[in-house]
Amino acid sequence: MTYLIEKSAATKIKERPLITIEFAPDIHPDEIDYSYPHPLFVFGDFVTTTEAYPVNKYKVCALELIESKTTSGRLLNQPYWKYKINNGERSYWKEESALVRWSERKTIHSGLNNHNQQFQSLSIKTIVEQDNLTVSSYKIGAIVKVIDPNEHHTEWANFEILKCHYSLESVDWSYFLLPLDSSAVFDEPLWVKEDEICPVESASNIDVSEFM
Repeated sequence: MTYLIEKSAATKIKERPLITIEFAPDIHPDEIDYSYPHPLFVFGDFVTTTEAYPVNKYKVCALELIESKTTSGRLLNQPYWKYKINNGERSYWKEESALVRWSERKTIHSGLNNHNQQFQSLSIKTIVEQDNLTVSSYKIGAIVKVIDPNEHHTEWANFEILKCHYSLESVDWSYFLLPLDSSAVFDEPLWVKEDEICPVESASNIDVSEFM
């Protein structure tokens, strides 16, 4: 069973007060293998993701307890929490391990920042050394959609670019994408080519007949 707790949307005039919600999970009397963890974050906490750069600030607006049980009521695996976060424009569901408190962002992202800077420097160096290379249309951290000719553009999933790679063999760019929508067909990061994605704001202008 999944327990979903979500705070009602706040008014634009002023923030509504937060109310602590307590509940006791239904634990089988013979349960000894697993236990219920307390959520690391609560309503209103400011967080950021551990895998994305540049750093974006999000607010926790919902919590979901994920658990699987046998027919007798015993847990099949360790329950865990997922969090719905919002940055004022978009909302995403993230597991606890993918989040860090906003106040701790400098420590967590310092190594990732250095990695991305080195990667971008390497890419720029490669481009300068090759006269026939084209510049990438997207940067690390950009939000894009994967083009699916079988769906309306409003249903295309959103992804964040984590890595960029130029192939001297095929002479084109590829991108390592992180899915941002809980409803996405691909729930794991994947590599796609440049002509398979588009900017979010340009999705309605894509002629899908070219992909049929």
